[in-house]
Amino acid sequence: MKLSKILLFSIVIVGLTTSCEKAYVLPEPVKPIDPSQPVVLTSFATEIQPIFTSNSCTDCHDGSQAPDLTAGNSYAALVSAFVTAGAPSSSILYTTLAGPGGAMYDMGQQISASELAAIKKWIEEGALNN
Repeated sequence: MKLSKILLFSIVIVGLTTSCEKAYVLPEPVKPIDPSQPVVLTSFATEIQPIFTSNSCTDCHDGSQAPDLTAGNSYAALVSAFVTAGAPSSSILYTTLAGPGGAMYDMGQQISASELAAIKKWIEEGALNN
């Protein structure tokens, strides 16, 4: 009886110690910044604001409906309640525009994929007022 317990214990110990695989996940290498290449950030004034103006967003979001997307007011209105800098998936602006059908789907308009990508990139870069 004692021998069978020792044998069973030995089998369990051997099974537990040899059956587990150790998988090491190495972090992806960080791409070094090339000092000869200038860092080009997305400009709110020249790349993001025109998206709201050209897609008729300001027809409704003109101060009478939040957020106010008119030039001069849109940045403050967006970053105060609709944008989480650095986190597009936590930003109401991005999730609303990227959601099913997009924000203006009911009005027969949608922003393009490239415009949505520009908004996402701007938020990822810290949603700067530049």
